[in-house]
Amino acid sequence: MLISACGGERQNDAVAVSEGSLTLALGEITTQTIVPAVDDFYAQTQTLTSRAESLCSDINSANLLALQNQWRTTHSSWGSLSPFRFGPLTDNLITPAYLFIDSYRLRGDEYTATVREALTTAITGSSTLNTDYFTALAFNRTGLLAIEVAAFSTLDGSSQTPADVIAELSSTPRKCDAIVGLSGALQQRAQHVYDGWHTEYLESGISFTEMLTSNALEDGTDAMTAIITSAQEYLDYMSNRDTVSNVAQLADNSWAYAQAGIDTINLLLAGNDNTSVSLYSLMRASGNSLNADAVEVNIAAAEEAIADQDATSFNAIAALLDGNFKREIPDSLDVSLGINFSDGD
Repeated sequence: MLISACGGERQNDAVAVSEGSLTLALGEITTQTIVPAVDDFYAQTQTLTSRAESLCSDINSANLLALQNQWRTTHSSWGSLSPFRFGPLTDNLITPAYLFIDSYRLRGDEYTATVREALTTAITGSSTLNTDYFTALAFNRTGLLAIEVAAFSTLDGSSQTPADVIAELSSTPRKCDAIVGLSGALQQRAQHVYDGWHTEYLESGISFTEMLTSNALEDGTDAMTAIITSAQEYLDYMSNRDTVSNVAQLADNSWAYAQAGIDTINLLLAGNDNTSVSLYSLMRASGNSLNADAVEVNIAAAEEAIADQDATSFNAIAALLDGNFKREIPDSLDVSLGINFSDGD
């Protein structure tokens, strides 16, 4: 059964490829797919901070489990937003927000040892361990990975047993301070992204949502090109960096993260029950049904690889989808990418 059966444009609506239909699709993708992902990630970081505070006010196994489960939920929510790495996530060339959320994304470097060293320095030092302290750290010492390391293992990495983590938190109060501070710093990054999408982007006087839907990006890039390119870069990252084997290993959440990303890619293409014009429908209206069918087959195959937890197959299929976003999808929509395809380094 094709994955697109789960959603799509309303039946019996006439679809034709035109400037108007592409504009409508752009607006619906923004408001029905991207903005909800932004909103959910911000909300999940708020809950994560709340769970961290609850744990540190009453250190017990139930509160630790609640924090760990919320970390997984937050990480999966980040997976839903990750295909849209542009706008507020990248509005600073030197310190883009996404780096301080997900250090692995830049070059595929695994910074667990760096994080442990930074946590040890913080905990054995005398600095006040609050949000400001962790916001000021380099990108590879904070973010989702740092919270994962602190919440799922002992400082030296010798144990992931909840009882040992609880014992360390009880005997080392500054570790609790670090978890709360790290969560607050992550929430602050998420709020920056949220504010950019909803309030004002780069002192432009308008939100990035308005900028994107009006096809008036600050660098002159076509808005649909920006969306398709970002999704392509995400798929390139997922395949080349072997994320399912390298991220969220302590929390055992890499497959849920991958599932969230593929769900977002599918929603980007197929829409939902409120979608008037999906990208699939525009591809078919342009006479490129075979291209749309091929992409749907690859989405279904990615879902199967995730269900089987088959990293080799998933990486190969993500590479095929990467190719779809380089060729079949933009060609079918007559969208010119005009870029070099790369991610990170």
